[in-house]
Amino acid sequence: MKPRVFIVQGSSGRMDFSPAAEYGELVHLLADRDSVFRMDRTLSKLSKGIKDITTSDFILPVGNPTLIGIAIALAADHLEGNVKVLQWLGKEKEYIAISAKLWT
Repeated sequence: MKPRVFIVQGSSGRMDFSPAAEYGELVHLLADRDSVFRMDRTLSKLSKGIKDITTSDFILPVGNPTLIGIAIALAADHLEGNVKVLQWLGKEKEYIAISAKLWT
């Protein structure tokens, strides 16, 4: 299976995520209208979207900071604390992969 890049929020077309496609298939988890103020629905969408994440996949942390934190927590829960995120380097106009083991 090809790795995936889970874009937390921000699929309205304002940002060009195509450089992240180098790391895998782009998967949008939440729309811009999804909100922390409708957490039951938003959490359900995040949980369903990320439920089959693997150690080959990445989180692209864009959108509401609270929702980014929740998405990373959900991913870490599924992956025994191991998560990979993509960090944008503005000068170089590229992403780099960052791996973190959040607990042992």
